Amino acid sequence: VNVEIDPLRLPAAIGGDGALTYSLSPMLPSGLTFSATTRQITGTPTATRARTTYTYMATDSDTVNPDSDELTFDIGVFPALPGLRVSPVDGATDKIDVSWNTFPGTFLYDISWRTEDQSYDYVGRNRIALEDETTHRIDDLTPNTVYVVRVFVHDIDDTYIAMSEASGTTNAPTGTITDSDSDGGGTEGGDTGGDTEGGAIAPTAPQFFRAIARNGSVLLSWQDADDQGGPAISHYAYRYRAGNEPFGPWHDIPETAPGEANANGYTIPDTLAGGMLYIFRLRAVNEEGTHGDFALAAVFLLSSTSTEDTELPDEVMLLANWPNPFTALTRIQYVLPSPVHMRLAVYDMQGRQVRILENGMRAAGKHTTVLDAANLPPGVYAYRLETPERILSKVMALVK
Repeated sequence: VNVEIDPLRLPAAIGGDGALTYSLSPMLPSGLTFSATTRQITGTPTATRARTTYTYMATDSDTVNPDSDELTFDIGVFPALPGLRVSPVDGATDKIDVSWNTFPGTFLYDISWRTEDQSYDYVGRNRIALEDETTHRIDDLTPNTVYVVRVFVHDIDDTYIAMSEASGTTNAPTGTITDSDSDGGGTEGGDTGGDTEGGAIAPTAPQFFRAIARNGSVLLSWQDADDQGGPAISHYAYRYRAGNEPFGPWHDIPETAPGEANANGYTIPDTLAGGMLYIFRLRAVNEEGTHGDFALAAVFLLSSTSTEDTELPDEVMLLANWPNPFTALTRIQYVLPSPVHMRLAVYDMQGRQVRILENGMRAAGKHTTVLDAANLPPGVYAYRLETPERILSKVMALVK
């Protein structure tokens, strides 16, 4: 709210008889406007509004039998996260501290950052899946550089409830820097985060840590941590906790042996129960046993479903993706009344195919797939389901 949005251009329709006209309903939040000429939504929202579904329609100029087509998408306006601050770290040139005030109903935070002269294709992103966190340290930055940091706040349903943006500058080099800082994160079961003992140099936290659900298993991926000139990294340690608030205790993964030193990915087989949210922690450990700070990621595992005793629809259905808008991952579901060859793909607003999600024979029933859009630029995308009987499409918005 009270922040000008980047212009959002909606797609142009193809076909029809004569000129096309465009409409959007219901009315947009106060302060936002839609131009039927440019197909853009612009402006500065002036009041909060819960996420609302909008219908974007194109109609041709045939006065006798006009044709039309429509797409749906969601827009919500949420308040600012109070007290967002970005500060340099004393004694370090490559770190900044991000802090904020507690926000009611918070479950997790998405933190993204970029340099001042870059676009909003952020150079970094972390997700803090702890509702009581109010600080986060970003490292491996360029000295004496202005960074813009954006924080999205999510509730237990992974719905946006607040967002703010602030900027800060890393320290300039002033000679030799001795870096023995820790991120001040909370402890769990005696862990001390990245604190060092006796002058030991701890590894950095792994960057871009993500958890992706795939066919009942979970894929963890990250960029290598830095040993910061100390002893070489010997392995990575993983932990998880599960629940839908409250959460259970932390468990080590794997139970018997740590990850390899050169690993930047780990797959947890289909041994985790569905229908719950999982939070994962990852840290690097060096040859002297000194560990770095934890990186965190979260993923929701769907419950397995069956078509038995379930009444199927008479025709193919494509359901709205969730969440929408989304920052990296979104769930897409479709329903098939009978076994059929299908194709599910994602397109940008120029009609270019950017991802094939599924392509082949599928059984009757409700199916779920997950789009991982971490490598796609922010914007509006269409997802399209094709079967011999029907072609269906819907719109989703990726924000970063």
